[in-house]
Amino acid sequence: MEACQSSGSNHPICPTHQRLAKVRVIKDKMKDNYGRPFFTCSDRHDPCNFWQWGDIYESPRPRCKHGMVCTVHKVKKEGPTQNRLFYCCPQIDSCGFFEWKEIEPRVTKTGFVLFSDPLEY
Repeated sequence: MEACQSSGSNHPICPTHQRLAKVRVIKDKMKDNYGRPFFTCSDRHDPCNFWQWGDIYESPRPRCKHGMVCTVHKVKKEGPTQNRLFYCCPQIDSCGFFEWKEIEPRVTKTGFVLFSDPLEY
């Protein structure tokens, strides 16, 4: 928990429910990531699959024309942009918002520089 708070990372918002995510910690002492914080969906009744490491900085997601936090998707179609990440409107009746997600290095408290997205872990 302290690593998450001292890392200065922004508290993410679950794009599905538009609420602050819940902070949790790996509690299994046999896991390599023991004690490492992570965020999950905070909805108790209908949780989505939102998940993100808590000690890795991720820039805030843009908001769509509805004013909602965008979701991140990966291009599945074959071609030069295959596997590239992008932001889009989270609602079923999409406003058409689209923006490429830039690849940015993230530095953890341990000093490791990570170039992959937490959604890919």
